[in-house]
Amino acid sequence: MVLVAEETESEFKRNTDYTEAIVAIGAILVMPVVEEFIFRYFLRYDRINPKLISLKKWNAVFPWLVYFSAITFGAIHLFNFSFSSNSWLLLPALVVPQFITGLVITFLRVRLNFYYGILYHMLWNFSFFMVIPFLVDLIPE
Repeated sequence: MVLVAEETESEFKRNTDYTEAIVAIGAILVMPVVEEFIFRYFLRYDRINPKLISLKKWNAVFPWLVYFSAITFGAIHLFNFSFSSNSWLLLPALVVPQFITGLVITFLRVRLNFYYGILYHMLWNFSFFMVIPFLVDLIPE
């Protein structure tokens, strides 16, 4: 009977490791590409049909688009957290880093190109999913 419990526990551990690997791959490789297409692909005039908006109007609207993109990027990342009744007080502390990251990625996207934004986003996610947990594990108890 104990043997069955150990096998079940071992099977659960394997499934958990597999799930963590899938989440890490999705968060590091897939989601940055998806998010960059959603939030920043349109932030270059050459991606817009000139018949839709003139360059003059684009230049007037562009700063608003940058801030809208960064704010929505930060806001969508709130779904990464689970909230209790009092944790809404932490909302600014959770949104501001994502907003700033969104501005940095937007800068890379506009000044360099779309792929630099994706690469930075992947490296950012890699640091939070792989590097930081690894460093936390090194801290002696």
